Amino acid sequence: MDLRPILWNMVLAVIPALLGPLVAAGLDRKKWWGLPTFLLWVAFLPNSAYLLAGRHHFFWLTPEGEFAGSFLEVRGGIALFPVRLLAFLVYAGFGLLTFTLAVRPLTAALRRRGWIPVLLAPLLFTLVAQGVYLGRTVRLNSWDLVLDPGRVLLIELALWMNLPLLTLTVGLGGLLWVGYVLTDLCLVGFMVRHEGAIRAISVHLRQFRKLPAPGRLQNPRMTAEIRDCDASAP
Repeated sequence: MDLRPILWNMVLAVIPALLGPLVAAGLDRKKWWGLPTFLLWVAFLPNSAYLLAGRHHFFWLTPEGEFAGSFLEVRGGIALFPVRLLAFLVYAGFGLLTFTLAVRPLTAALRRRGWIPVLLAPLLFTLVAQGVYLGRTVRLNSWDLVLDPGRVLLIELALWMNLPLLTLTVGLGGLLWVGYVLTDLCLVGFMVRHEGAIRAISVHLRQFRKLPAPGRLQNPRMTAEIRDCDASAP
């Protein structure tokens, strides 16, 4: 099992999760960088969901045509199928978690602006499913949108005109939507259960942000007294 593509895919999956809060902040504050950050978020978002289709990293066909990862595969007296299955579930779960963390902030920002995110969800999840399909079959990457946008556009148009593939990606988008909702509910439950700890961390972070810069004093009277002493010093 080659860990390099697995780790690389996990790194790419984290990028949209990091961009999600920035996209939401740009939407809330109407900053100029909101649009380019959103486009970057859209380009990298399928990388999170792509991990759900990463079965081939753990179960594959050998050069002899045998299925590696079968129930009968034993090495050193250890059945490898449970190990491979557990590794894939962790891998896919990480992808679903990063995908949810990427979409959640934008959903909240849209609600704050009076939008109804559920109306945009079918298109978003279908596009993400198409991105996963194109990355898995055509081997397109997020940066191909910049390096070869014409080819990406032609392939995407062809996909929308192919009814069987369109039906497949819409169905996969629906499954992804269900996975997102379930993961979001788990996150909400976790936050409710650990509300006290989360609130304490939030308070400490706010206090840290309010600390004075090095060399500054919070008491203006004391600062004035020190300034007077410095002025009267020879």
